[in-house]
Amino acid sequence: MLDTVTSLAFAIDAKDHYTQGHSQKVSAYAALIAEAMEMQGAEIEEIRLGAVLHDIGKVGIPESILNKNGPLNPEEWETMKSHVAFGAKILDPLTPLARIREMVLHHHEFFDVRAIQTH
Repeated sequence: MLDTVTSLAFAIDAKDHYTQGHSQKVSAYAALIAEAMEMQGAEIEEIRLGAVLHDIGKVGIPESILNKNGPLNPEEWETMKSHVAFGAKILDPLTPLARIREMVLHHHEFFDVRAIQTH
């Protein structure tokens, strides 16, 4: 199952000419950061897989948007942003990947530590 989903992620990466190889690079860097944070084996592997799969929802984005030359208009941008929810939906039936599904769903969120420090 994991091999199938990972193969799909690599296929998506190849479909998006702008970001070819992106998921593999994100995965490698994410694993290095997890190791530097002294996380342990299973957690690191989960992060590595989440990073590989983070853009899996791009399978639902039209190629005309994925490969558009120039900036996206507001409607196209909204379509592009939907890839996180679509990726989570793809992974939803795979209950062993629940934590990875959450990584996919939230990978564009911005954690502002300053907001926490002021309270």
